[in-house]
Amino acid sequence: MQAKFISLEEVDEWQNVEAIIAMPNHRSSPLAIQLGLTMIDGSQFRIDFPESAGYSYFQEVGLTEGFVFIGFGEFVFVFALATKSISAYELNGYFGHLYSAEELNASSMDFAMLVCSASEVLSFSALGGLQWTARNLAVDGVLVESVKDGVIFGTAEWDPPGGWQSFALAIKTGELLQTHQALRGATAILPT
Repeated sequence: MQAKFISLEEVDEWQNVEAIIAMPNHRSSPLAIQLGLTMIDGSQFRIDFPESAGYSYFQEVGLTEGFVFIGFGEFVFVFALATKSISAYELNGYFGHLYSAEELNASSMDFAMLVCSASEVLSFSALGGLQWTARNLAVDGVLVESVKDGVIFGTAEWDPPGGWQSFALAIKTGELLQTHQALRGATAILPT
């Protein structure tokens, strides 16, 4: 499967394929961006994102078995290929980056995808569900650097530009294990 953000030059090529609206009940607004998906069998469809999803300098697509993770604006979207359903998760600030378990040499039993925003890390399972959210890690960006022995290591920007501080999170719960003084307000939240 291939997934790509559709450029203005490519819009006409994607107009006659099945369209899925990412946030049908969200504040009505004009279209901001589209994502084109081409399946292994050659079939195509697109996902339309409204302007009300917000703005971020970053946008990214991550593929796992059965799911497409889309970071855009102030949301991460999880698209289930089997059902063609999409879930939207609002972020605390702008979308930053996606990190797959494979990319970090981690087990997909621990997580399939980590999502970073301006201030938090979200962990998603191999079934596409939200496992936990670690909040208040930064004020202007979070980066994951590695995973080792059940711990996620990263940096968080507290004093822009360039005021990055290290952190460590428990891979199963998002609990803050190691921190700089500025990160002491960080919290982990498990979905109910």
